[in-house]
Amino acid sequence: MGGSIMASTINAKNTSTGVVITPDASGQLELQTADTTRMTIDVNGNVGVGTSSPTSALHVYRNASGTLGAVRVESGPSAQFAPRLYLTDSRTGQSGRDWGITSGGNATGALCFDDNTAGLNRMVIDSSGNVGIGTSSPAAKLDVSGTGFQESRITSNTSGNARLGFNVSGSVYAYWEADRASGAMIYNNGTERMRIDSSGRVSMPFQVGFKVGRTSPAQTVANGGTLIFNTTASAGGFNTGNAYNTSSGNFTAPISGRYIFNATVIFEGVATATNFADIVLLVNGGAAAYGLRQTYVTNTTGSGGFFVDKLNVILNLVAGDVVAIVNLTGTSKTLHANPGFAIFDGYLLG
Repeated sequence: MGGSIMASTINAKNTSTGVVITPDASGQLELQTADTTRMTIDVNGNVGVGTSSPTSALHVYRNASGTLGAVRVESGPSAQFAPRLYLTDSRTGQSGRDWGITSGGNATGALCFDDNTAGLNRMVIDSSGNVGIGTSSPAAKLDVSGTGFQESRITSNTSGNARLGFNVSGSVYAYWEADRASGAMIYNNGTERMRIDSSGRVSMPFQVGFKVGRTSPAQTVANGGTLIFNTTASAGGFNTGNAYNTSSGNFTAPISGRYIFNATVIFEGVATATNFADIVLLVNGGAAAYGLRQTYVTNTTGSGGFFVDKLNVILNLVAGDVVAIVNLTGTSKTLHANPGFAIFDGYLLG
């Protein structure tokens, strides 16, 4: 092996192999192997590995196929401490806080972010990919732990909304969204399902509810037949969620919960008060509530009078339960065709 010392170059090489340390015309110091510059220290003290123009204190660059631009810090089998990268800001006006990024440490197989000044671990990513904040043993994909009140926050500073989403791959995407103008909202697959406004009022755009009436023609209802309220066009009428069927007279509970139902039923053409009319509310074909006979009004329809029944009940229903009002008189009756008087309504309480 031959070597030489010259004013501008230190050689330690044999033919094309070995080491050359050369200050170039710009004053940079270069370290070469195989006649290729491997490391550069520029006039600002920046160190470049794989680049002759480092832009930071340490700049590592690789551009060859099959190679990796990386910096490795490794502790061997007999090392006392886990490998660590230290970060300290000692600028004037700064705290000088000392941070460390450690492989392993007090959480085996984890990547740890340590507050060395406080002597505390602030965050870990364990070998399963779980992230722990305030805990070195996360039990979920994100595990936040601490004493006292804890808070996680998503902030939209200037425009737009803030959102927290939950995705069941290929099935459901649901999210909470804080709307600047409207308050908090809950969405399911892009459709708003619930809203809490800035005053704390809760509304459910698809909370089931209906108010229906009977319009012309009057309905002749056989004993045991279902009363059909065929219109939502009367004053205040609605059918949110379309759970009431204005063709069959059946209400089908879309979700489980507690519901309230009210009905005012007027049968017309009832000859006398002794020809009373009765109604019953059925759930899945079984009696759940009976109507109360109210009054008989004579000579109002040109053929006998009106007989009025009313019904009010609160029920716990399961999704899919079918509710209907049925004629229980024993004979056919005619449901009066006036949606302002023959009314059936119901809605979910919660």
